Amino acid sequence: MIKIAGIAFISVSLLLTGACSHKESSSVTKNEKETTNQQTNKKAPFEITEVKVTLVNDKHIVGSTIIREKGKSLELVPTSLYYKFKIKQTGNKKMYNAGEDNIDVKIIPNKELKSTSKDILGFNVYSDNERAGGLGRGIGIGDFNKSGEASLDLNYDLGTTVENSQMPLVPSKDKLEKLRQKALKGTLVIVRNHKEIARINLKPLKE
Repeated sequence: MIKIAGIAFISVSLLLTGACSHKESSSVTKNEKETTNQQTNKKAPFEITEVKVTLVNDKHIVGSTIIREKGKSLELVPTSLYYKFKIKQTGNKKMYNAGEDNIDVKIIPNKELKSTSKDILGFNVYSDNERAGGLGRGIGIGDFNKSGEASLDLNYDLGTTVENSQMPLVPSKDKLEKLRQKALKGTLVIVRNHKEIARINLKPLKE
């Protein structure tokens, strides 16, 4: 199976703009409890100023996978739940140093979001251990500009529209929209070099 990366995302390995990358893992946090405060880690290097959640089926963004099916090559483009955050730097500390630091980003769903994912997809898409085979998680982080602003993108593959033996089929658009509408019912967690540096409750945010 061959993965073709999109512009910002790789599902097999997590890609950070700025030449920093590492394999997908569950190193985000050992304590995956829901956050009740807007931000429990006061030392977080940024704040979220804007967020948008969409359903994306574009190989230039989320990439694609080439598999062999009945002796022929088949390209699979996943439909992904795509989070786009605009963030603003707080303080003078950098979030990461490109080429030196390992960064991991994920969302810990609350009970409602986790239950919705299981009802619609048949599994908890936010869990690296529970997600169905062939589906990945991708991240992209841009450098802060002179105004201290940057973007942080995160996507979770949900399935594909093409019949195949290695990746599950994506549910209907109506079902996916129900998942998208609840997508902010969780906590954004940032880990640098295997140490948690930010945990932000997404529920108070509005698109």
